[in-house]
Amino acid sequence: MANVINGTTYSSLAQQIGVLVDVMASGKNYLFTAVTIVAQLNDINPTVDLIIPFNTTYQLQTSVLNNTSNLVAAARALNSHVLLRAVQPNGTPYTDINQWFDDQETAGYNISYPEAWATLCGQSGTNVSQAFVNG
Repeated sequence: MANVINGTTYSSLAQQIGVLVDVMASGKNYLFTAVTIVAQLNDINPTVDLIIPFNTTYQLQTSVLNNTSNLVAAARALNSHVLLRAVQPNGTPYTDINQWFDDQETAGYNISYPEAWATLCGQSGTNVSQAFVNG
């Protein structure tokens, strides 16, 4: 049994969380568009009936979608796992996640992650290399 995940697994997890951040941002845009459509209705009754519930939904959901603290915690946990468990080829522990990325690439594992993941890592206290950010 492996003591630490490999670079491909790291990238897969980072990709999923990064995409989630993007989806959360898109969700806010979709909700705002819905409120705008209601606000622009020409008939007074639909506007009166819908504007408050739609706007309330937008306000409540936006506060949820803006909260990435759990995602920052996931980034912190993943990076901490690597730094706690991984050892360099000479047997010494890694102290820099970016060195681990480099060594994983050398070993044939593909390291890549979205910009949103890099941002979460920075918010968690770990600066990850921009060299592995995918488009």
